[in-house]
Amino acid sequence: MENYGVALGVLVKRERLKNNLTAQQLAKKVNFSRSYISRIENGVLVDDSIYKKIMAYFHLPYYGISECQAHENKLDYAYLDFIYIKDKKKNISELLFQLADYKYSPLFAKYMIIQLIYYVTYPEENQQEKETFLAEILSLVHSFSPNHQQIIYDYLGFDFMYSNVSKAKIYFDKAIACGVFNESTSMLYYHISVFQYRCNHLCLAFSFSTKAFNQFSTELNYKRLFYTKFHIANIFMLDQAYDKAIGMYKKLIDNDAVEDKSIVFSNLSWAYYSIKEYDKAKLMISKCTHKRFSYYFNSILINAALKNTSDALSLINEFLKKSNNNIERQIIFILKCKITSQYSDDFEQLLITSYKQAKNSFDITIVSLLNSYLVDYFILNREYKQANYYLRELFNSKL
Repeated sequence: MENYGVALGVLVKRERLKNNLTAQQLAKKVNFSRSYISRIENGVLVDDSIYKKIMAYFHLPYYGISECQAHENKLDYAYLDFIYIKDKKKNISELLFQLADYKYSPLFAKYMIIQLIYYVTYPEENQQEKETFLAEILSLVHSFSPNHQQIIYDYLGFDFMYSNVSKAKIYFDKAIACGVFNESTSMLYYHISVFQYRCNHLCLAFSFSTKAFNQFSTELNYKRLFYTKFHIANIFMLDQAYDKAIGMYKKLIDNDAVEDKSIVFSNLSWAYYSIKEYDKAKLMISKCTHKRFSYYFNSILINAALKNTSDALSLINEFLKKSNNNIERQIIFILKCKITSQYSDDFEQLLITSYKQAKNSFDITIVSLLNSYLVDYFILNREYKQANYYLRELFNSKL
């Protein structure tokens, strides 16, 4: 069992801080010296009876090394299942519930890691619990082992990627500084590549995706290799290297091991749309079996470009009926206004609000499109100062 002295030290420190105790105060409560408590919190492994006594003071159960070894593999497998994309949301949720008591044990660090991944991967679940948990793990992260620190900083960076670019960069930089580890650094490289892609730093995005690809190759992680290749194709497309992007998408489609080809067909359709090959774009989007937001977004614009207005409006109405996602509905409604040239009184505010929200949650392609709509709108209304402001933002996003 790796790093359990460190994990138990962090556990003791967490409970001490939660109870607003200094190391001296805790030492007095459990009849140990302050230096002994400090050694424990610094990761020195002591006898199980000592941890049991400390946890008893906090009115918590404690499971020793021999009692929890049988459950360690479950957490290890849960982590690997996620890394190798075999995870199921329900399975992870059930495992966290099943092993809830065992977080007061040498499994503490691994339990916290799985809980972190769960909260960040499924942010719609237990949002309030998530915020409390993230604040807690952030206060403890420097006490974990370097490998676990890297995973924690990585997922903190990933979580802030869509809401606070500066914070995300700080956490990713800290994760990189931890070192190189099997089955954690590869995910870090991939996440940083996605982050740099969202920031439109395409050279850095390509560099980190290449590093991720090499690590995933070493780890024989074939599903992650597929998504890394897909991401590299997306980088080419954003860089307007459409021939390279189209070539990579086609190779990915020809790979029989790919389970969900809809995301590839969707992006391939957008590549053809971008070079105004609308018939090919329509053919590719028609091959999507999963009707996600991107399917509707691409299909509507493709049909509009082909002057199939009735088909475009039919897709708009279909999406607006089925979707409960406010920002997605706003974007599709904006497309409806553009296609019909019928603008509501609050169209300007809707466009500005949607643009700001999209910057935090959507691909830069959609953000740029909304930006160009803003520029067109203000030019049409002769509000040149506003048009110039958004034109600068559009220009800067393409640097």
